[in-house]
This record gives sequence, C-alpha cells and structure tokens, in this order.
Amino acid sequence: MDKKCRQHEQIVLYPEERDGRHCIRIDYAGNPTIAHLLCSDHGVIIDNAGIARIYKEKFNLSEFYDRYSPHAYIDYSRVYVRHPKPKREYTLPEGYLELLEQKRYSPSTIKTYRAYFSDFMEYHKGRNIDRLKVADINRYILYLVNEKKISVSQQNMRINAIKFYYEQVKGGQRQYYGGITRAKEYKSLPE
Repeated sequence: MDKKCRQHEQIVLYPEERDGRHCIRIDYAGNPTIAHLLCSDHGVIIDNAGIARIYKEKFNLSEFYDRYSPHAYIDYSRVYVRHPKPKREYTLPEGYLELLEQKRYSPSTIKTYRAYFSDFMEYHKGRNIDRLKVADINRYILYLVNEKKISVSQQNMRINAIKFYYEQVKGGQRQYYGGITRAKEYKSLPE
C-alpha cells in the first residue's frame, strides 16, 4: 500500500462495555484490507461494516499497533491513558523565591533555580545549608558531573542557583565561592 493511500485510512479505538464486559471498539470505516486482517485475528468480533470489537482481556495495544499501523493511522488516545507525573513540590528557604521575583528574573530562570536549588537542598537533607563549606558544595557539583552526567550549561546554572542563595539571599561575599570551578564551554572553530 503506498504512503498516500495509507494516510487516508484510519482506525479509531474506543473503550466500551458490552454484555457487562469491557471491550475495545475498533472503528475502521469499512476498509476491506483491515476487515480481512480483523477477520483473521483471534477474539475479534465483526459487528457490521466498519466496526469490530475485542474483549479487553484479549487486547494488546502494542501488538495491535504493530499489526495494523502499516495499513492505517491508529488513534488509540481514548483507550491509552497516560498518567501525569506528580507535580513536584519545591521547598525553598524563606526569601529565595521572593528575591528572584523582586529582581525580575525571567519565569524560565525562576523555574530552573527553584528546581536546582531544591535538588541541592534535597542532597544535603538533614544538614543546615547555611553551615555548608565550599568543599561541600564542590562535592555536590562533582557528584552531579560524575554520577548524573549533567551538561556544562546545567552545571553552571546549578552553581548560579546556589550562588544566588548564599550571595543574594544571605548577603554573603562573592569570594565565598572562590573554590567552585566553573565548567568551560567548548566552542568549535569554523573550518
């Protein structure tokens, strides 16, 4: 089947209940090729022109997709529910978020700093972050580089989120961070 023809064919899957049992309704618009394939599948019940059903316990979405996707576009959005990730709650020290907003940092930077500083606090859970030394912070950055394989730009953004707390929120001196090594971003030269 050529690509142009296949683009116009569509199978839509719907969850249904029939005779007290859960099933999947298969709407295939009477396509003879798909009808022929459905007839040869075990457990598929052809209702009328363009509609078939299969009981949910016999239905496997990935197998169905592999078998029918070469012949039609398959809309399975009604039967496959993607569960959203739970929204992460960030615990930040008092004044951190407020100062970011007062200094008019962009929403993107605020979101990034919130996530990165929250990760920093989580890593040092049970310790007073106001008493951490530069060596402790460097160990954290090395952990991220070696274990989490963060990128150069992410490393620098994480350092900025940490520096923001100690220098801006707590009013510390800039030289406090003399020991933190920033990653060098490599730029390729034009040929």
